[in-house]
Amino acid sequence: CDKSTDVEAWHEEIDALRETIVAEDRIEVPLFGWPVPAARASPDAPPTAVAIRISAQRYNEPADYDRLAEVLARRLRGA
Repeated sequence: CDKSTDVEAWHEEIDALRETIVAEDRIEVPLFGWPVPAARASPDAPPTAVAIRISAQRYNEPADYDRLAEVLARRLRGA
């Protein structure tokens, strides 16, 4: 599918990436299409990037963020 024009395909791909990271890497992190629909030239336009929402917590250590960066780099390289 052509991600540049298919909004639904973008959302499906982002959801699949998030689910894979949870299932295989055991990391929970929200992923969103960016920009949000209200900020796009048209609400029907597809996102142009993936945004990652990180919520730092006291129980997280710097190594946790390093691992997330490694997982995302590996997963997104294969996309």
